[in-house]
Parts: sequence; structure tokens; C-alpha cells
Amino acid sequence: MDAWLAQHAALRTAETALLGLWLGAVVNWAVSSLAYEPRFFSPWSGRHPRDGAFSWKDRLPLFGWWRLRRRSSTLGSGFWVRPLFVELGMSVACATLYVWEVLDGGLLPPSPVPYRVDQSPMLEVLHGSYLAHVLVLAFMLAASLIDFDERNIPDAITVPGTFGGVVWMTFVPMSLAALPGEVAGLGRIWPVHAVFTFRQAWVMQAAPNLSSLAAATACYWLWCGGLLYRPWKTGRGYGVAVRLLCVRTLRDRWTPWIALTALLGSIAITAVWLYEPMRWGGLVTSLVGVAVGGAVVWSTRICGRWGLQQEAMGFGDGTLMAMIGAFGGWQAAVMIFFTAPATALVFGGIKWEITRDNAFCYGPFLCLAAGGI
Repeated sequence: MDAWLAQHAALRTAETALLGLWLGAVVNWAVSSLAYEPRFFSPWSGRHPRDGAFSWKDRLPLFGWWRLRRRSSTLGSGFWVRPLFVELGMSVACATLYVWEVLDGGLLPPSPVPYRVDQSPMLEVLHGSYLAHVLVLAFMLAASLIDFDERNIPDAITVPGTFGGVVWMTFVPMSLAALPGEVAGLGRIWPVHAVFTFRQAWVMQAAPNLSSLAAATACYWLWCGGLLYRPWKTGRGYGVAVRLLCVRTLRDRWTPWIALTALLGSIAITAVWLYEPMRWGGLVTSLVGVAVGGAVVWSTRICGRWGLQQEAMGFGDGTLMAMIGAFGGWQAAVMIFFTAPATALVFGGIKWEITRDNAFCYGPFLCLAAGGI
């Protein structure tokens, strides 16, 4: 970290642009490899049956997509445009965000005492927050592009993204906003916490407080339970529906893996609770964000099914909101959930006027609201 901070600000900004370029390539790989339908447009994915082999030049960022125009006869004209702009856009976004968030301190709260963003303690805080935002941006972009293409958000993106958010917020808790209290005399900065008031501060207390361990583990189990296959058919009565739910859930091929994930995660949570009390607050805040983010979508799904007799939101939207909550805490998740409909309604209204189709992917609007928050 010290070697990085010793570099000139312009050099660091250029390096973040290269980081964005690489992340854009990763996003393009995810869109082509993790989508439900196979894609052949990426040089990192499978080769199209009617096309030749890739060369190493095809895998260069930006330049490689320009070379791949030769495949337009196989994949359609303009297939290379969006991937090229994804890499270019991520590069520009990462560099711009670095200048605004780190060099200019754009996210710091107002303070009567000017912040010294050029000092090492403050720079470490700002870099932790910046890297968290860049990471969740890459996950959200990949999820949004696949949702646009297929109206589906794969768990292969949101589940690793959720784990990444929880782990990052545990080991880099300043990413939740900043460090509590005075940071080397640079001003008072308050982090995002999982509680409203000091009366609820027991959630933030590590061992030997068993209540906080139970709350954190319950949030994690709630998320794991949301990943299970849960068919619910009440046509033959609720008794048959419950038995069918249990049998099919237990027989699903992913159930043992999800159970193992729940067990290993519970052990990891307990280890942090016992041995890392300084990191417990970040872990709890992230887990509560996961639970609340997923719960607001699932409650909407249930109410929509009962009231409208149709799916109001997709399963992938729930796992996406859980991932966003892992990075931002439950406060951001709630704000994003209630902010996203503003843009979605405008888009949905325009689409309805043009196509008379009221179905559209909602995940990109959740991600757009997350970017605004």
C-alpha cells in the first residue's frame, strides 16, 4: 500500500484505468460464459462451429474486439460494439471514480474541519471504499447485461459477488464508509452500521455475546435458504404442497452443496466472532445487508403472487439485492429498492407504448439505483 501511495496521483489514475480495462474484459467473459444460453462472440469462450480459431491478438482489450469484426458474417454485424464499449466504459469509469472518490474525497461527509485526503490514514480509508465500489460495479454490470439479454440473472454472478462483499467488508471494514471516530485528527467520520441506535449495539458486540452470533448466523442461513430449490404447488392442497416441497428440495442436486456452504460459512462467522472482534462489526453489517436486501425482494415476490397471481419480481433480483446489501449494508439496500422503480416505470411506460409488453428486466434498474446511491 505504501508503494502505491508513493506514486504520483496521475500515475495511480492511469493504473486504475488499466484496472478498469481488465475488469471490463472480465465482465465480457462473464456475459459470454455464465449466461444461460451459450455465447460464441467472446475470444475467451467457446469457438463458434463455423468460425476459425482465435489468436492471441483477439484477446487484447479493445484492439481484440476491433479485430473480431471479421466474424460479423457468423455472429451478425455490430456484435463487437457492446463488448468494446464495456471495456472502454469500465476503464473510464474506474479512472473517473478514482479521481472523484479518492483524490477529491467526493464521498466524505461535510465537516467544519477540512479533510486531509493526502495523508496516509485517510488514503487507506478512501482506497478501501473505492475498491469495494469498483468490485460491486463489475458484478452489477455483468448481471445487468445478462439480464438485458435473457431476463435472467445467474447465481454464478450474484453468489460469488455476495461472498466477495461479505469477505471484503469483514477484512476491510472501512469500505462501509470510513473508520469510526477520529482518523489521525483528520475529522470525525462515521461508518455504516447494522443498527439504528445504541440500544441495538448488542448486534455489533463479538464474543461472548451469543445474541450477536445468533443474529449474524440467522441472516446467513436466511440467504442460504433463499438459494434452495423450493417448488410450491397448492393445487392439491397445502399438505401435499409441503410434502412435495420437502421431497424435491432434498432431492435437488444443489441442496448438499448449499448445506455445506451454510456449514462452512457458519464456522467462519463463529471464528470471526471469537477471534476477530475488531472485524465483527463489518461482518454483521454486511450479513444484515444481505438478509434485508434479499428479503425486500422476496416479500415483493410473495405479495405479487398473492395479489396479482403472477411473478412481480424474478428470483435473480433477490440474489442481486442480497449482493448489493453485502457491499452497502441494509440502509443502502432499502433505499435502492424504493428508488429503482422511478427509472423502471419510465422505461416500462415507454416500452408499453411501443410494444404493448409490460414485462421487462428489473435487475439493471436496481443496479442503476445502486450507482446513484
